[in-house]
Amino acid sequence: MCVCVCVHIGALHISNTFVQVAHSEMKTVFIIATAAFLFCYEIQGKLQKITEPLPCEDRGGDVTCKKLQKSLTFLDECQSSRRTGRYLCCRTCAKGLGVEVTEDGKFKDKGNFTFYEPECPVLRDRESEKFCEKYRSRSLTYNCHQSEAQAACPKTCNLRCGRSDLV
Repeated sequence: MCVCVCVHIGALHISNTFVQVAHSEMKTVFIIATAAFLFCYEIQGKLQKITEPLPCEDRGGDVTCKKLQKSLTFLDECQSSRRTGRYLCCRTCAKGLGVEVTEDGKFKDKGNFTFYEPECPVLRDRESEKFCEKYRSRSLTYNCHQSEAQAACPKTCNLRCGRSDLV
């Protein structure tokens, strides 16, 4: 009987030790896995993906773009204002400037054409760092797939140039 109790107590001690070691190892594995996840999440946020330029569309609507088209400064406005010429009334401006746009909203390249982003491949933001920072978070409200972000913050949004040789 004494031998049986000692063996039982010994087995219980070994069992408890094993559980403690296993628990300790699981805790270590959990901590390492959590740290790896957080590290990868942080890196992913810093290594921002390239944002594709929006297709050329009249986002301002027919009324706005037709009104602009009737103004005396129509072509000047298209060329001088990135928001108007590239985002608000893109198709209307492209047509007025003689730039061909495909059905899916891509520009037909004409040599040194820079309608995607004039400063490519060296981008700079047109607005302040504070203004552009809100787009970096990629939230539903503010993200780089919006015309406002692409017009104002091409560097922050890491906007693709549009031409394959300027990526």
